[in-house]
Formats: sequence, structure tokens, C-alpha cells
Amino acid sequence: MPKRRLFDGPIGEFLRKHKILRRLALIGGIVVAIYFLGAQNGWWGADKNEPVSYSAAPSGDLLVSVKPVRDLLRSKDLTLTNSDTQRLAAVFKAVANAIENDDERLVTSTGAVARAHSRAGRLFFGDTLKGKYPGLGSTVDRAIASHVGSGDVPLSDTKRKQVVEVFRALAWAAGQH
Repeated sequence: MPKRRLFDGPIGEFLRKHKILRRLALIGGIVVAIYFLGAQNGWWGADKNEPVSYSAAPSGDLLVSVKPVRDLLRSKDLTLTNSDTQRLAAVFKAVANAIENDDERLVTSTGAVARAHSRAGRLFFGDTLKGKYPGLGSTVDRAIASHVGSGDVPLSDTKRKQVVEVFRALAWAAGQH
């Protein structure tokens, strides 16, 4: 029995030529992924005023590292919105989860973590935060460097754990607004 195509004729030819079904499947997958990401991070829901907890409070040296970020975000000089802080916390938590769950070890160095963090921020915020909160980027960078160290070094298991810890602590700091 010959294999029969789902669509025959000129319509089927058009769909195959322009790969319409593949594109629809890709777009549908992206929409579903955004839905689940949003549901996980509380972007929509019944009660928007309820604070979202991003992680447990850090302790010791880690708390000292991220305290300047928390203090900056709590500053009376900034008119930081809850939406911005929740989104910042979500980005930090997503980076921590991505690094922690990188079973294939695709992220191999602290430089790769920095590039991933920068790209995630640009993808998530675009240029909406650029210049909006003076000093935020450098304060976050100092917090990361104080816990992980500076320079581009290979990610050993210990260093990977430190990176995950500091990004979870940054998520907590952003969620304290």
C-alpha cells in the first residue's frame, strides 16, 4: 500500500514547499514553553499582589555578597517596580537552574556563565532596564565576583556549585524589594 500524504494537491504542495506544518509546530512549542515558564514564575495568576518567593535566604559570606544588591533594589532613590524585581529574580533563578541542570556540561567556564547571564538579561528585558537603575549591573557583577571570583576560569564541580549558589542568592535579593 503506497504511503498517503496528509494533504494532496496544490494545498499540500504549498504546505510542504514552505514548511508550514513545521513552522506551526515550532511556534506552538514556543507558546506552550512560554506558558509553562510564566506559570512557574507567577507572571499570571489569580492574585498578582501576592509576593513570589524565589529561594531561601542565603547565609554567611553569600549574604554579605548579595546584600549590596538587595540594598540597592530597596533604595528610596529608585522607583523600582514589583514587575521588574520579580522578573530580575526570575532571570537569576533561571540562570541558576540552567547551570545546575547542565548535565551535558555545555557551560564550561565562568566566562560562559557571564555571557549566558548577559544574553538571558537582554532576551528577557531587551533595553528596558538599560540606564533605568543606575549601578545595578555593576553591583550584581561585584556580588558574583566576590563569591565566585573574577576572570574566566573552568567550571569545576565546586565552582559550578558556587555559581548556582550566588544566582539563587541574587534571586532572593531581588525578591526582597
